[in-house]
Amino acid sequence: MVKEAYYFSHDANARNDEKILMLRAEHGWEGYGIYWALIEMMFEASESVLHHKKIKGIAVSYSIDITLLQSVINTCISEGLFDTDDIHFWSNSLLRRKEKYKEMKNKRSEAGKKGMAKRWGSKKDDEMKNANNDNTVITKNNKGKESKGKESKRNKDKESPKQAYDESSVYFQLANKLYENILENDENFKKPNLQNWANDMRLMMERDKRTTEQIEYLIQWTQKHSFWKSNILSPKKLREKYTTLTLQVKEERAKPKRSYPQQEPTVTPVPKWMKEPEQTDPPEQEDEAKLEEKRKEAAKLREELKRRKQQRLG
Repeated sequence: MVKEAYYFSHDANARNDEKILMLRAEHGWEGYGIYWALIEMMFEASESVLHHKKIKGIAVSYSIDITLLQSVINTCISEGLFDTDDIHFWSNSLLRRKEKYKEMKNKRSEAGKKGMAKRWGSKKDDEMKNANNDNTVITKNNKGKESKGKESKRNKDKESPKQAYDESSVYFQLANKLYENILENDENFKKPNLQNWANDMRLMMERDKRTTEQIEYLIQWTQKHSFWKSNILSPKKLREKYTTLTLQVKEERAKPKRSYPQQEPTVTPVPKWMKEPEQTDPPEQEDEAKLEEKRKEAAKLREELKRRKQQRLG
């Protein structure tokens, strides 16, 4: 089976972006190529992130020197091309582009389903006419398709809300709590249908057996997380990623906390210019003969200077 090919938008002048130029200045075109290889890997990953612990595997897979790969990743993080939470690293720009890709893919899928349903409905009418005129029966294959269609409709009905949730209900309160937390990160976030959100919360509690405390904790944790706050934007997404989120919470809790040994207080050395001049012993008395000799030499020097001055003036 041919592996599905993914396509995402790529600015034609990306090489001239200020952040990319800094990357190229540091690592040249080789670093530029490694950057796009990492972007492609992120796009193919289900969570759109890569793990710091798996860098060695990436280096082996692409035959890249691990020191160079780590240096490129560090430069991308420092220049804002990637973000990190010390466990994963990712591209926020890619996340936005991938979301648009998913929306486009879903729209095409829905359009295809509608077209197929329309064709199937027309085919079904023709078969009913033939059955009445020629006493023929619908084939077993068509029955199977019809049965699947009915089953899909029944499942859809089960998922859709059949009641209006009171604002005081735990389902509505959880839905509203998620909405309020999202607003703290994005005040322009469009107000959702809280009844639909409440129904998703109900499914999470009744079918998945999640408790109120567990859901509340994940709401607060995801909306404070640098990566998940831009990805968990509905109860449906929270329900879908619940297992992944709980595993990451446990992983972060298991990380040893940094402890710093208590150090003895250190005394900052006083600058030299603040110190008092050191006391020195008084010079020893020089011999009278030596002093007399020095006075004579000084007198001769003064006479010589005086003579030279008169010569210049004469």
